[in-house]
Amino acid sequence: MLKKVAENRSKSEGAGNPFRSAFRGIRTSMLVAAAAFATNAFAAEPPACMDEVIRGQIRGHLGNVEQMASGRRFVELAPVADVLAAPPASANQYATATTYISASRYCEGRAEFDAGEAEPVYWRIDQMMDDGEESTRLDICHRFFDVFEDGCKAFRPGE
Repeated sequence: MLKKVAENRSKSEGAGNPFRSAFRGIRTSMLVAAAAFATNAFAAEPPACMDEVIRGQIRGHLGNVEQMASGRRFVELAPVADVLAAPPASANQYATATTYISASRYCEGRAEFDAGEAEPVYWRIDQMMDDGEESTRLDICHRFFDVFEDGCKAFRPGE
């Protein structure tokens, strides 16, 4: 009998109070919005290795460097590997609370030349956050453009 009175009381309190149902709707909306914001805030990732814009930048770089360095003509870029991972520690060594690299995509491809030979090419695409604005940074490494002369080690995941 007491259980029945308690059930009737809670039903009648909720039914006569329009603010309770309105508050419940607002609370649900806020939770959904917060979840969506959290998901989108961390969902940003660098473009794919063979994204059309990225591919064009790599082709231009290879076309210029290879022709100057070896006299061969760059023909095509073939994909080999695509790994999404955390950025290397060196990428964020000067990061601040609002400016940092959130994710990196490590890419490997084969640059094919007019004489039929192919050479490995490595590139890393970093997703950057700079005072709330997202951007992308591309770094390329290959035999004729290996700044640290370490076999493009910083462009391979986990090395």
